[in-house]
Amino acid sequence: MTFSTLDGHAVRLTDYRGKVVVLNFWGVWCGPCVREMPELADFARHAATGSAVFAVNSEIGGETPADIARFLHVHAFEVPVVLDHDRAAYRSFHIEGLPTTLLIDPQGIVRVRRMGFAATAGYEGWLVREVRALR
Repeated sequence: MTFSTLDGHAVRLTDYRGKVVVLNFWGVWCGPCVREMPELADFARHAATGSAVFAVNSEIGGETPADIARFLHVHAFEVPVVLDHDRAAYRSFHIEGLPTTLLIDPQGIVRVRRMGFAATAGYEGWLVREVRALR
């Protein structure tokens, strides 16, 4: 699976073998996604070297990379964002709604799927526990 960053660089999931990868599927127009983004950003900022975090945006709402970058800047969210232009990841990972968070183990296997708003349920703490368990 290959994504592109907001500035057009390729990101391949296979480059992260050996690490736990967090994929958070979201949109700027998705209220629950925006509400859990601060906890995802905190987790990403403090994530151990054995993990990688990506917020996956497919531009479903018509947002452009510039719109996404502006949104991140305005809210001071420091999260690596990758784009799924053709929604290949959405299809491959069977994403049915937003937000959805996937945790991929170091061997590249999806081990955890959490769909729906999770910030009020201690999203960052949940991420810390689950990622630690997959290492």
